[in-house]
Amino acid sequence: MNYSSSVTVNTIAINSENSLPTEYEFFRGQALGSSKEFISSDGIVEFIESNPFVLSNNAVEASLFQYLKQDDSKLIKFKNEGLSAFGIVGESLNARHLDDPYIEIVLSSSGSSPVYFNMECGDNCQASVDLGKVSNDWETKNIPLSCLDNQGFDRSKISIRGMFLLPQKSELKLHTLKLKSKFDGTNKIVGC
Repeated sequence: MNYSSSVTVNTIAINSENSLPTEYEFFRGQALGSSKEFISSDGIVEFIESNPFVLSNNAVEASLFQYLKQDDSKLIKFKNEGLSAFGIVGESLNARHLDDPYIEIVLSSSGSSPVYFNMECGDNCQASVDLGKVSNDWETKNIPLSCLDNQGFDRSKISIRGMFLLPQKSELKLHTLKLKSKFDGTNKIVGC
């Protein structure tokens, strides 16, 4: 009996740590991949299903906007006093493999209100930072994840990729939200 075969089976590549992504882009004008955008105010939370979109209580409005090219950013108008939010949520993401990770945000704001940035990692797991006053000119803000780790953030199960909270009437323009490796210290937010 001959048990040999002339069939060739392809080799299945095994992912090594070196083949894992070094960057995740969550937002460029709109949520990317399977992520979804939401807005919230006065206890109401709704997913953005179209552009433009208005929260059912008219407190927040979101539409596409032009930064470098048509529809490459989002304009979020916070029309009421009191805390309102715009966020990006997705499937749980494990980012523990990233070396010296940080969040890169490209944004501008027309109000005098500070902008707060929040990430969540499941039930009762979140961390927030104060981005300070954001200028009306486009700027890049970088947040080392170590700043969030100090608040008990679990980077192995990131669910809310980013949530921007404003405590008063203002306009926020958002172009980019990325999670990247190898933070070099540039554009670091104050207080981290």
